[in-house]
Amino acid sequence: MMNLQRSQGVASACVALMLLAGPVVTGSAEASTLYALVDTGEIFASTDGGATWPVQSALPASDAAGLIAASSTSDLFLASRSGTVYRSQDAAVTWSAVGAIPASDVVDLAGRTDGALLALTRSGTLWISTDDGVTFSAQASLPASDLVSLARDASGNLFALTATGTVRRSTDGGTSWTTVGLLPVSDAVTVRAANGACFTLTDAGLTYRSLDQGVTWIAVGTVSQVGMTGLTPLGDDLVAVSREGLVARSADGTAWSWVGAVNQLHVVALADDRPQTVDVPETPGVALRLLLAPPRPNPLRSGNVVTLEFSLPENDFVTVELLDVQGRRVASRPPESFPASHAIAVRWNAGNFPSGVYFVRLSGRSLGRSSRRLVIVD
Repeated sequence: MMNLQRSQGVASACVALMLLAGPVVTGSAEASTLYALVDTGEIFASTDGGATWPVQSALPASDAAGLIAASSTSDLFLASRSGTVYRSQDAAVTWSAVGAIPASDVVDLAGRTDGALLALTRSGTLWISTDDGVTFSAQASLPASDLVSLARDASGNLFALTATGTVRRSTDGGTSWTTVGLLPVSDAVTVRAANGACFTLTDAGLTYRSLDQGVTWIAVGTVSQVGMTGLTPLGDDLVAVSREGLVARSADGTAWSWVGAVNQLHVVALADDRPQTVDVPETPGVALRLLLAPPRPNPLRSGNVVTLEFSLPENDFVTVELLDVQGRRVASRPPESFPASHAIAVRWNAGNFPSGVYFVRLSGRSLGRSSRRLVIVD
């Protein structure tokens, strides 16, 4: 069913723009849905890359702080700054208030691969819910009063960012945190993980990138607009937005192109539709150092070969698995020994799987695991 061949060589109206991409097809065939939330409660949707914005639904929240897709692209959670948590299970058409965070300064929302929801406050408390947002309890306290953003990478590591550029990382699901980096800025607004890297965006439009999990940062580009407020991955690209609703896109954070605008003021957040709670729980305390790059091609035509590139800092046995959107394993290959390398390429014939969204997961015996989304089409 699966045939792997290995080769060597080879991340004032108050508006919250929630960008969630559907299955991504490169080039002119790209199909994406963008969502925008304004303080009137109306949610706007764009299916043409941000050019037009019809109304999608209404939500009684004027202070949105963060949004994530949980178990699927239609299962959405939204946290307001004042702590109310809303859920939509039909891709933002209808919403229900499901619970509350006992805080009034929530700044961002993230999901763990074991199904837990995490909410970060500006004053440093990290809240956790293990019952789909109904109840929250304090999990950790970060020593800062100006936190602005929370993000999780494909390996399960969490990153917290302060406005003054301090980056903290957790490798155990948010229980303990270590200061790992510092950006020379005083106006940081968001941190996001994409394509094996971390990116930060400042209010002035500066984009920084880290290739070593937040330790060192390099200024890579500038969005030619002040008042930037949000950043999110979109397929293999990055999308940024300004407070006035101007939307820009970049392949790697270096050069940016304006692609559209939301006809509202004060955009405050960006999000994407990568399900964050469909994987098997990672082992607490394990440094996740197996890094999987985005599969190529993606989408993959059913029956064709996909290339999986990954890196190993030391020798390890690696297992390849294919998961559906519910986190169920639908195909796997027994562990195979690979030598340490920063450029390992595996060619995989996935067979004739039904069209849909899947996740390729590589697991090492000692180096953790790494997952990537894969769309299969007929």
